Amino acid sequence: MGYALTMGAIGDIFQLHTLLAERLIGDPEQGLVAGERRAHSWVEAATDGDSNLGTSDPAICRFRLFDRHGGHVYPDGVPADIEPLDGTRVLVLHPPNGTFGMGVGRVFEHMTPTLRLDRILQRTETQAWFDQMAPAVENDLTAG
Repeated sequence: MGYALTMGAIGDIFQLHTLLAERLIGDPEQGLVAGERRAHSWVEAATDGDSNLGTSDPAICRFRLFDRHGGHVYPDGVPADIEPLDGTRVLVLHPPNGTFGMGVGRVFEHMTPTLRLDRILQRTETQAWFDQMAPAVENDLTAG
């Protein structure tokens, strides 16, 4: 599956993880990604609620993210670290291996993030993007 999203004011990749899970995990029959939904408190912390989740309810990554070169996109990075391909930042989502969590929902409390699912791509369009990608190099710490 492929998705076109528009993002803005997202301070780090971990916040992006949380918002991607909010937008993309759902009913596969509707073209969404199967998986465990995120807790509502995580989304609030990543958007406009108290950003401090603490250690008792950390936000858990629902994916491992890879860039167009197959490199792991670490949660402590920023969206600007994702090198554009033809002007578009492209991510490949892999299932999580284990649990990696964060006790803070966002690093910039006064930035209001947006992540909008614009559309689900057609299979041919998704394949055209994948044809330009390198396979994931699964040597990250969360590779299992």
